[in-house]
Amino acid sequence: MVAELILVPHPTEASEGAKACARSVARALSGAGIKVREQISICSGRGDLQKAVAAALERSNIVLTLGGLDRESGGLTKTAIAQGLGLPLENHPDCYKAIQEYCRRTGEAFLPGDAALAQIPKGAQASPVRWAKCRGL
Repeated sequence: MVAELILVPHPTEASEGAKACARSVARALSGAGIKVREQISICSGRGDLQKAVAAALERSNIVLTLGGLDRESGGLTKTAIAQGLGLPLENHPDCYKAIQEYCRRTGEAFLPGDAALAQIPKGAQASPVRWAKCRGL
């Protein structure tokens, strides 16, 4: 198995933190016997992200995108990937419940834009991660 990581750093956060996260994921994948082919940093928008994902899908068995799922980014990652693959976004009830639970647990207000965070591309699988507001895909 070969994996590729595509990093979509948050515009207001230091990229070093995002790169450290990507290195940690790459180590975990390597430890599980999965070769990590590339780590690509994407900062310049939807079109570049769509091209990077399409190219990664040609080269690798697994494509992981890190970042770009939060409300502040407008869900850049999932919308760009869904559009690039020609897939509609669907409401995912488990993701919606997880966002509500996160807000309850942390005391963060559940805002109107948070409901859109529960949409995922048709056929995608949400990760079981429960510590973050937005589940990975």
